[in-house]
Amino acid sequence: MKFVLREPTKIDIFTNIFRGLYNVNQDVNFHFNKNNLYIQTMDTAQICLFELQLEDTWFDEYNVDDADDTIIGVNTMILHKILKCKEHEQTITFTYNGTPDSLKIHFEGGQFEKIFNIPLMELNIDVLQVPNQSIWQADFELNSDIFQHLTSEFMLFGEDVKFHCSEELLSMTAEGDIGKYAVNINVDDLNEFSIDEDTTLNTKYSLKYFNIATGFVKISKQVSIYVSEELPLKINYSLGKDNENYVRFFLAPKVQDE
Repeated sequence: MKFVLREPTKIDIFTNIFRGLYNVNQDVNFHFNKNNLYIQTMDTAQICLFELQLEDTWFDEYNVDDADDTIIGVNTMILHKILKCKEHEQTITFTYNGTPDSLKIHFEGGQFEKIFNIPLMELNIDVLQVPNQSIWQADFELNSDIFQHLTSEFMLFGEDVKFHCSEELLSMTAEGDIGKYAVNINVDDLNEFSIDEDTTLNTKYSLKYFNIATGFVKISKQVSIYVSEELPLKINYSLGKDNENYVRFFLAPKVQDE
C-alpha cells in the first residue's frame, strides 16, 4: 500500500483530521479499499460515530496491491505526534507491504528528510451501517467558524443544546445554573436550509460531542447539519464538491425533559 500527499492544502487537511480524531478514539482501523481510504470509529461511550472517506483521486498517489492487507490498526495519538514533526513544504508518503507489523511514514523536502515506522495493532471493530442522507427531516448549512463560535458559547451555559426547527425558524438553546442562552436564526439567513413540509422538530444533544466535532472546522469552510427526531444528528464536513470525500459525525440524541 502506498499513498502520497504533496499539495500543502491537502496536507493541512489531513493533519487537522488526525489532530481531531484522537479526541474521538485513539485506536482505529484504516480500511484501504481499491478506490478509497475509509475510517469508522466510535467514542468509548458509543454515543458518537465518526466516519472519514477519502477517494483515491484525492491523493497525489494511491495504490493498494492485491497482496497487501487492506485493514490496519493505527494509534491516532502516535500518528498525530508524527504529523506535528512535518516541516513546511514537505511531502508525506505512507507505505507498507503485505501483512505488516509497522507503517512507514516518510517526510521529504524541507531541511531534513524524516522517516518514521509506527507499530500496528489488530483491532476487532465492526463496521456499522449508517443511514442514507435522504431520510433526515431537516438539514442546514453553516459557516464552520460560526458553528465553532456558537458551540463554545453554548458550553458556557450548559452541557446540552436543544434544537427547534420549523419552516420559518431554527433555534438553538443551552441552559444551566447561570441561566439560559438561545440563538434564533431566520432560515433565510442560512447558507442552505430544507425541512419536510409542515414539520416541527425538537431534539437535544450533548455539547461535549459538538465540541469534539468543532475540532475539524479547519478542514472545510462549511458544515452541514442533519436533524431528525428518529435518527442520530449528522454533522458533515465535505472535502469536495461531489461529497465523496468527507468527515462525518453521527450523534445520538438525548432524552428530552418532561
